[in-house]
Amino acid sequence: STIISAVAAKVNGVVITWTDAPATSVEVRVQPEPRDDTDAIWLRIFPADRRYWSEPFGATRRFRMLRANAKGLASLTGLPAGDYLVAAATDGSSDWMTAEGIELASRQAARVRLTPGDKQIVEVRR
Repeated sequence: STIISAVAAKVNGVVITWTDAPATSVEVRVQPEPRDDTDAIWLRIFPADRRYWSEPFGATRRFRMLRANAKGLASLTGLPAGDYLVAAATDGSSDWMTAEGIELASRQAARVRLTPGDKQIVEVRR
């Protein structure tokens, strides 16, 4: 198309790949504690493959953080296929995205494997 031709004329060495693989979908369930129904429950989703942990901002498609609703539910679509860890936290900052922060989050995380088009439900403990 015209846009691709314009980009190709100005940029060398870039590969653009389209896929018709269906998107992945994850529903995360966290059991809220009775006293903190109003407290935020943040979910950190990141690759189980430790190679990504040293440079998480180089693989931003594989790292997500989202807030669960008051019932402890959250859903997410579009993660690339692979093995992931899902951890609950009370802090919504991105400061955890260091090798040390990811290691700490991994200790309490649930594991999930996603294949193209997969729909998974993950239970996470706080």
